[in-house]
Amino acid sequence: MNNQLADLTARVKARLDTIKDPIGGKGLFTAGRVTGLEAREGGKLSFTIEAPADVADLYVPVRDRAEDTVRSVEGVKRVTAVLTAEAAGKPQAKSAAGVGRVKQIIAVASAKGGVGKSTVAVNLACAFASLGMKTGLLDLDVYGPSAPTCDRPATTSTALIANASLLPPSVPRSCATPSARRYASAPDPVAKSA
Repeated sequence: MNNQLADLTARVKARLDTIKDPIGGKGLFTAGRVTGLEAREGGKLSFTIEAPADVADLYVPVRDRAEDTVRSVEGVKRVTAVLTAEAAGKPQAKSAAGVGRVKQIIAVASAKGGVGKSTVAVNLACAFASLGMKTGLLDLDVYGPSAPTCDRPATTSTALIANASLLPPSVPRSCATPSARRYASAPDPVAKSA
């Protein structure tokens, strides 16, 4: 950023701080309500005002006032002010089954084979399990799933669940690891190209 733009940004911050936050009473910039303040060549300026979702209506006139105030700063030709209001983390209703019960998902991926994706995935799952977390590992590599060779499970049932639509998980070291490999004879890939 050149000196002129840095000076313009500093003057805009000071002017935004003359507008009081309707909730805390501090200046908008000091209160942390202004984010993404950017000054560009030609006097173009943009910023976002982040408001609490439950009182977002209070901030509509604040945004308009902030836009007008910044427009009056010497050197500013065009202003874009955006008002956002993000809802506080409302807990979502969880489904009784499937991935809806999963709190966190970590994907281990690469566009190259043989780089240790399965090893990393198994080690992460087992490390989290050793910390007392409920963990699972789903090996979806249909061309050569290798997670079962990394974790050496205590059980490796090849029988499908009674309705024949679900794969039974095996539970090595407190870490569920269903894998397509359990249903194919090694070393054949589970899926073959035509």
